[in-house]
Amino acid sequence: MGPEIEGRRLAEPVRDAGGSVLLAEGTVLRQVHVDFLARQGVSRVAVHQADPDGMQLVPTLDDLEHRRGVAALAEAFGTCRARRETLLHQALQFGREVLCHAGPQRRPPGRFPFREYTLHHSVEVGLWSRLLAQELGLDEAGVEETTLAGLLHDLGKCRVPSEVLHKDRQLDPEEWQLVRQHPSWGADACRKGGLRGRRILQVILQHHERMDGAGYPLGLKGEEICLGARAVAVADAFSAITSYRDYRGRKLPVQAVEELQREEGHYDPEVLAAFWRLLSPYREGDAVCLADGSRGRVLRPGENPYEPWVETSDGRRMRAAAPFAVVGWAA
Repeated sequence: MGPEIEGRRLAEPVRDAGGSVLLAEGTVLRQVHVDFLARQGVSRVAVHQADPDGMQLVPTLDDLEHRRGVAALAEAFGTCRARRETLLHQALQFGREVLCHAGPQRRPPGRFPFREYTLHHSVEVGLWSRLLAQELGLDEAGVEETTLAGLLHDLGKCRVPSEVLHKDRQLDPEEWQLVRQHPSWGADACRKGGLRGRRILQVILQHHERMDGAGYPLGLKGEEICLGARAVAVADAFSAITSYRDYRGRKLPVQAVEELQREEGHYDPEVLAAFWRLLSPYREGDAVCLADGSRGRVLRPGENPYEPWVETSDGRRMRAAAPFAVVGWAA
Protein backbone atom coordinates (compact mmCIF):
# COMPACT_ATOMS: atom_id res chain seq x y z
CA MET A 1 0.00 0.00 0.00
CA GLY A 2 1.38 3.38 -0.96
CA PRO A 3 2.03 6.28 1.40
CA GLU A 4 -1.24 7.94 0.34
CA ILE A 5 -3.31 5.43 2.37
CA GLU A 6 -1.24 5.07 5.53
CA GLY A 7 -2.64 7.14 8.37
CA ARG A 8 -6.13 7.31 6.82
CA ARG A 9 -9.20 6.27 8.86
CA LEU A 10 -11.72 3.68 7.73
CA ALA A 11 -15.03 5.32 6.80
CA GLU A 12 -16.94 2.10 7.50
CA PRO A 13 -16.24 -1.31 9.06
CA VAL A 14 -14.51 -3.94 6.96
CA ARG A 15 -16.40 -7.26 7.11
CA ASP A 16 -15.69 -10.78 5.94
CA ALA A 17 -18.02 -12.83 3.76
CA GLY A 18 -19.97 -13.93 6.82
CA GLY A 19 -20.57 -10.38 8.03
CA SER A 20 -18.12 -10.45 10.93
CA VAL A 21 -16.15 -7.25 11.52
CA LEU A 22 -12.50 -7.55 10.55
CA LEU A 23 -11.55 -3.92 11.21
CA ALA A 24 -13.79 -1.37 12.92
CA GLU A 25 -14.84 1.97 11.48
CA GLY A 26 -12.38 4.64 12.54
CA THR A 27 -9.33 2.37 12.54
CA VAL A 28 -6.25 4.27 11.37
CA LEU A 29 -4.67 2.19 8.63
CA ARG A 30 -1.07 1.13 8.58
CA GLN A 31 0.80 -1.50 6.58
CA VAL A 32 -0.01 -4.30 9.01
CA HIS A 33 -3.72 -3.80 8.22
CA VAL A 34 -3.09 -3.90 4.49
CA ASP A 35 -1.22 -7.17 4.97
CA PHE A 36 -4.03 -8.56 7.12
CA LEU A 37 -6.84 -7.59 4.70
CA ALA A 38 -4.98 -9.04 1.72
CA ARG A 39 -4.68 -12.36 3.57
CA GLN A 40 -8.46 -12.32 4.05
CA GLY A 41 -9.05 -11.73 0.33
CA VAL A 42 -10.41 -8.18 0.85
CA SER A 43 -9.76 -6.08 -2.27
CA ARG A 44 -11.39 -2.71 -1.40
CA VAL A 45 -11.87 -0.56 1.69
CA ALA A 46 -13.63 2.76 2.24
CA VAL A 47 -11.52 5.47 3.85
CA HIS A 48 -12.26 9.08 4.67
CA GLN A 49 -11.49 11.50 1.83
CA ALA A 50 -10.74 8.62 -0.50
CA ASP A 51 -11.82 7.87 -4.02
CA PRO A 52 -15.42 6.55 -3.88
CA ASP A 53 -14.30 3.27 -5.39
CA GLY A 54 -12.06 2.61 -2.39
CA MET A 55 -8.48 1.42 -2.44
CA GLN A 56 -7.17 -1.56 -4.38
CA LEU A 57 -5.04 -3.93 -2.35
CA VAL A 58 -2.01 -5.03 -4.33
CA PRO A 59 -1.20 -8.74 -3.79
CA THR A 60 2.29 -9.83 -2.87
CA LEU A 61 2.81 -11.72 -6.11
CA ASP A 62 1.57 -9.86 -9.14
CA ASP A 63 0.25 -11.89 -12.06
CA LEU A 64 3.60 -11.85 -13.84
CA GLU A 65 5.44 -13.18 -10.77
CA HIS A 66 2.77 -15.78 -10.14
CA ARG A 67 2.91 -16.99 -13.77
CA ARG A 68 6.69 -17.14 -13.52
CA GLY A 69 6.42 -19.41 -10.50
CA VAL A 70 3.86 -21.67 -12.19
CA ALA A 71 6.00 -21.90 -15.34
CA ALA A 72 9.10 -22.78 -13.32
CA LEU A 73 7.23 -25.53 -11.49
CA ALA A 74 5.71 -26.79 -14.75
CA GLU A 75 9.23 -27.34 -16.09
CA ALA A 76 10.25 -29.24 -12.95
CA PHE A 77 7.07 -31.34 -12.95
CA GLY A 78 7.32 -32.03 -16.68
CA THR A 79 10.90 -33.28 -16.62
CA CYS A 80 10.20 -35.36 -13.52
CA ARG A 81 7.11 -36.90 -15.13
CA ALA A 82 9.15 -37.82 -18.22
CA ARG A 83 11.67 -39.60 -15.96
CA ARG A 84 14.42 -37.34 -17.26
CA GLU A 85 16.77 -35.48 -14.93
CA THR A 86 14.48 -33.15 -13.02
CA LEU A 87 15.20 -29.50 -13.89
CA LEU A 88 15.00 -27.44 -10.71
CA HIS A 89 17.01 -24.35 -11.63
CA GLN A 90 14.10 -22.08 -12.58
CA ALA A 91 11.97 -23.14 -9.60
CA LEU A 92 14.82 -22.61 -7.14
CA GLN A 93 15.68 -19.26 -8.69
CA PHE A 94 12.04 -18.17 -8.43
CA GLY A 95 11.88 -19.27 -4.81
CA ARG A 96 15.07 -17.47 -3.82
CA GLU A 97 14.49 -14.28 -5.82
CA VAL A 98 10.73 -13.83 -5.40
CA LEU A 99 9.18 -15.86 -2.58
CA CYS A 100 11.98 -15.25 -0.08
CA HIS A 101 11.64 -11.48 -0.50
CA ALA A 102 7.88 -11.04 -0.99
CA GLY A 103 5.84 -8.90 1.40
CA PRO A 104 3.51 -10.50 3.95
CA GLN A 105 0.24 -10.12 2.01
CA ARG A 106 -1.24 -13.21 0.48
CA ARG A 107 -2.28 -13.43 -3.16
CA PRO A 108 -6.10 -13.67 -3.12
CA PRO A 109 -7.14 -17.24 -3.99
CA GLY A 110 -8.26 -17.66 -7.60
CA ARG A 111 -10.20 -20.21 -9.57
CA PHE A 112 -7.37 -22.13 -11.16
CA PRO A 113 -7.79 -24.69 -13.96
CA PHE A 114 -8.29 -28.01 -12.20
CA ARG A 115 -5.29 -29.71 -13.83
CA GLU A 116 -3.05 -26.76 -12.94
CA TYR A 117 -4.18 -26.61 -9.32
CA THR A 118 -1.05 -28.30 -7.93
CA LEU A 119 1.23 -25.72 -9.58
CA HIS A 120 -0.68 -22.70 -8.27
CA HIS A 121 -1.13 -24.34 -4.88
CA SER A 122 2.62 -24.97 -4.63
CA VAL A 123 3.40 -21.28 -5.17
CA GLU A 124 1.02 -20.37 -2.34
CA VAL A 125 2.45 -23.04 -0.03
CA GLY A 126 5.95 -21.71 -0.67
CA LEU A 127 4.86 -18.22 0.32
CA TRP A 128 2.97 -19.30 3.44
CA SER A 129 5.86 -21.56 4.45
CA ARG A 130 8.22 -18.58 4.28
CA LEU A 131 5.93 -16.46 6.48
CA LEU A 132 5.54 -19.27 9.02
CA ALA A 133 9.27 -19.95 9.13
CA GLN A 134 9.90 -16.28 9.90
CA GLU A 135 7.16 -16.18 12.54
CA LEU A 136 8.62 -19.28 14.19
CA GLY A 137 12.02 -17.59 14.43
CA LEU A 138 14.03 -19.74 12.03
CA ASP A 139 17.36 -18.29 10.91
CA GLU A 140 17.85 -16.96 7.36
CA ALA A 141 19.03 -20.32 6.03
CA GLY A 142 16.11 -22.11 7.69
CA VAL A 143 13.61 -19.65 6.20
CA GLU A 144 15.01 -20.15 2.69
CA GLU A 145 15.08 -23.95 3.05
CA THR A 146 11.49 -24.06 4.32
CA THR A 147 10.35 -21.75 1.53
CA LEU A 148 11.96 -23.86 -1.20
CA ALA A 149 10.64 -27.07 0.35
CA GLY A 150 7.14 -25.58 0.42
CA LEU A 151 7.46 -24.64 -3.25
CA LEU A 152 8.59 -28.16 -4.24
CA HIS A 153 6.63 -30.19 -1.68
CA ASP A 154 4.27 -31.80 -4.21
CA LEU A 155 6.81 -32.53 -6.96
CA GLY A 156 6.37 -36.25 -6.37
CA LYS A 157 2.76 -36.04 -7.57
CA CYS A 158 4.11 -35.94 -11.11
CA ARG A 159 4.57 -39.73 -10.77
CA VAL A 160 0.96 -40.29 -9.67
CA PRO A 161 -1.18 -41.28 -12.69
CA SER A 162 -3.25 -38.33 -13.91
CA GLU A 163 -6.50 -40.29 -13.69
CA VAL A 164 -5.78 -40.90 -9.98
CA LEU A 165 -4.52 -37.41 -9.15
CA HIS A 166 -7.54 -35.71 -10.76
CA LYS A 167 -10.19 -38.21 -9.72
CA ASP A 168 -13.32 -36.43 -8.43
CA ARG A 169 -14.45 -39.38 -6.30
CA GLN A 170 -12.99 -41.20 -3.31
CA LEU A 171 -9.79 -43.10 -4.05
CA ASP A 172 -9.72 -46.86 -3.66
CA PRO A 173 -7.02 -48.42 -1.41
CA GLU A 174 -4.58 -49.08 -4.28
CA GLU A 175 -4.94 -45.52 -5.60
CA TRP A 176 -4.47 -44.11 -2.11
CA GLN A 177 -1.25 -46.10 -1.73
CA LEU A 178 0.07 -44.45 -4.90
CA VAL A 179 -0.75 -40.96 -3.62
CA ARG A 180 0.90 -41.69 -0.27
CA GLN A 181 4.22 -42.27 -2.05
CA HIS A 182 4.47 -38.74 -3.46
CA PRO A 183 6.59 -37.29 -0.58
CA SER A 184 9.21 -40.03 -1.13
CA TRP A 185 9.08 -39.62 -4.89
CA GLY A 186 9.42 -35.83 -4.55
CA ALA A 187 12.46 -36.00 -2.30
CA ASP A 188 14.04 -38.58 -4.62
CA ALA A 189 13.38 -36.45 -7.73
CA CYS A 190 14.91 -33.38 -6.09
CA ARG A 191 17.98 -35.33 -5.01
CA LYS A 192 18.47 -36.73 -8.52
CA GLY A 193 17.92 -33.23 -9.92
CA GLY A 194 20.97 -32.02 -8.02
CA LEU A 195 19.35 -30.47 -4.94
CA ARG A 196 21.87 -30.95 -2.16
CA GLY A 197 20.09 -29.24 0.72
CA ARG A 198 19.59 -32.05 3.22
CA ARG A 199 17.03 -30.13 5.25
CA ILE A 200 15.01 -29.24 2.13
CA LEU A 201 14.84 -32.91 1.17
CA GLN A 202 13.89 -33.80 4.73
CA VAL A 203 10.99 -31.31 4.74
CA ILE A 204 9.69 -32.57 1.38
CA LEU A 205 9.84 -36.16 2.63
CA GLN A 206 8.10 -35.38 5.94
CA HIS A 207 5.44 -32.80 5.00
CA HIS A 208 2.60 -35.35 5.33
CA GLU A 209 3.76 -36.69 8.69
CA ARG A 210 1.50 -35.81 11.61
CA MET A 211 2.22 -35.08 15.25
CA ASP A 212 0.17 -38.09 16.43
CA GLY A 213 1.94 -40.51 14.07
CA ALA A 214 -1.04 -40.80 11.73
CA GLY A 215 0.80 -39.38 8.70
CA TYR A 216 2.91 -40.89 5.95
CA PRO A 217 5.22 -42.16 4.49
CA LEU A 218 7.28 -42.97 7.62
CA GLY A 219 4.72 -42.71 10.43
CA LEU A 220 6.87 -40.23 12.36
CA LYS A 221 5.39 -38.30 15.27
CA GLY A 222 6.11 -35.33 17.51
CA GLU A 223 9.68 -34.07 17.57
CA GLU A 224 10.71 -36.80 15.13
CA ILE A 225 9.27 -34.49 12.45
CA CYS A 226 11.51 -31.52 11.64
CA LEU A 227 10.09 -28.06 12.35
CA GLY A 228 10.19 -27.07 8.68
CA ALA A 229 8.00 -30.03 7.76
CA ARG A 230 5.56 -29.17 10.54
CA ALA A 231 5.32 -25.65 9.12
CA VAL A 232 4.86 -26.82 5.52
CA ALA A 233 2.19 -29.29 6.67
CA VAL A 234 0.09 -26.44 8.04
CA ALA A 235 0.77 -24.20 5.03
CA ASP A 236 -0.18 -27.04 2.68
CA ALA A 237 -3.47 -27.80 4.43
CA PHE A 238 -4.33 -24.11 4.87
CA SER A 239 -3.79 -23.32 1.19
CA ALA A 240 -5.90 -26.30 0.14
CA ILE A 241 -8.81 -25.34 2.41
CA THR A 242 -8.80 -21.67 1.34
CA SER A 243 -8.52 -22.36 -2.41
CA TYR A 244 -11.38 -22.90 -4.81
CA ARG A 245 -11.78 -26.44 -6.09
CA ASP A 246 -14.18 -27.76 -8.71
CA TYR A 247 -16.06 -29.78 -6.10
CA ARG A 248 -16.35 -27.12 -3.38
CA GLY A 249 -15.88 -23.45 -2.62
CA ARG A 250 -13.10 -22.05 -0.50
CA LYS A 251 -13.26 -21.34 3.22
CA LEU A 252 -12.20 -18.14 4.93
CA PRO A 253 -8.71 -18.09 6.50
CA VAL A 254 -9.96 -18.11 10.09
CA GLN A 255 -12.35 -20.98 9.29
CA ALA A 256 -9.40 -22.88 7.81
CA VAL A 257 -7.22 -22.54 10.92
CA GLU A 258 -10.16 -23.46 13.14
CA GLU A 259 -10.65 -26.60 11.03
CA LEU A 260 -6.98 -27.50 11.46
CA GLN A 261 -7.26 -26.98 15.23
CA ARG A 262 -10.22 -29.36 15.34
CA GLU A 263 -8.04 -32.10 13.83
CA GLU A 264 -6.68 -32.70 17.30
CA GLY A 265 -3.19 -34.11 17.42
CA HIS A 266 -2.40 -33.77 13.72
CA TYR A 267 -0.65 -30.39 13.64
CA ASP A 268 1.94 -28.74 15.86
CA PRO A 269 0.16 -26.35 18.28
CA GLU A 270 3.17 -23.98 18.13
CA VAL A 271 2.83 -23.72 14.35
CA LEU A 272 -0.94 -23.18 14.53
CA ALA A 273 -0.42 -20.44 17.13
CA ALA A 274 2.07 -18.80 14.78
CA PHE A 275 -0.54 -18.93 12.03
CA TRP A 276 -3.05 -17.15 14.28
CA ARG A 277 -0.49 -14.41 14.78
CA LEU A 278 0.00 -14.09 11.03
CA LEU A 279 -3.75 -13.64 10.54
CA SER A 280 -4.13 -11.00 13.25
CA PRO A 281 -3.72 -7.28 12.46
CA TYR A 282 -3.05 -6.47 16.13
CA ARG A 283 0.33 -6.43 17.82
CA GLU A 284 1.43 -6.24 21.45
CA GLY A 285 1.46 -2.59 22.57
CA ASP A 286 -1.05 -1.26 20.02
CA ALA A 287 -3.30 1.43 21.54
CA VAL A 288 -7.04 0.77 21.12
CA CYS A 289 -10.33 2.52 21.75
CA LEU A 290 -13.06 0.07 22.81
CA ALA A 291 -16.74 0.23 21.95
CA ASP A 292 -17.58 1.80 25.34
CA GLY A 293 -15.08 4.62 24.70
CA SER A 294 -12.40 3.39 27.09
CA ARG A 295 -8.78 3.34 26.01
CA GLY A 296 -6.25 0.57 26.42
CA ARG A 297 -3.38 -1.35 24.85
CA VAL A 298 -3.02 -4.82 23.37
CA LEU A 299 -1.35 -7.31 25.73
CA ARG A 300 -1.19 -10.33 23.43
CA PRO A 301 -3.11 -12.03 20.59
CA GLY A 302 -6.26 -13.88 21.55
CA GLU A 303 -7.47 -17.35 20.67
CA ASN A 304 -9.34 -15.58 17.86
CA PRO A 305 -7.00 -13.32 15.85
CA TYR A 306 -9.65 -10.56 15.78
CA GLU A 307 -10.08 -10.53 19.58
CA PRO A 308 -6.79 -9.64 21.31
CA TRP A 309 -6.37 -9.42 25.06
CA VAL A 310 -6.19 -5.77 26.14
CA GLU A 311 -5.54 -3.81 29.31
CA THR A 312 -7.60 -0.64 29.73
CA SER A 313 -6.30 2.59 31.23
CA ASP A 314 -8.14 1.82 34.50
CA GLY A 315 -6.41 -1.57 34.84
CA ARG A 316 -9.08 -3.94 33.49
CA ARG A 317 -7.87 -6.90 31.44
CA MET A 318 -10.22 -8.44 28.91
CA ARG A 319 -10.58 -9.97 25.50
CA ALA A 320 -11.59 -7.14 23.18
CA ALA A 321 -14.23 -8.12 20.64
CA ALA A 322 -14.86 -6.00 17.55
CA PRO A 323 -15.91 -3.35 16.89
CA PHE A 324 -13.08 -1.31 18.33
CA ALA A 325 -10.54 1.02 16.78
CA VAL A 326 -6.76 0.93 16.82
CA VAL A 327 -5.62 4.47 17.50
CA GLY A 328 -1.87 4.08 17.97
CA TRP A 329 0.86 1.65 17.11
CA ALA A 330 3.50 -0.17 19.05
CA ALA A 331 7.05 0.86 18.18
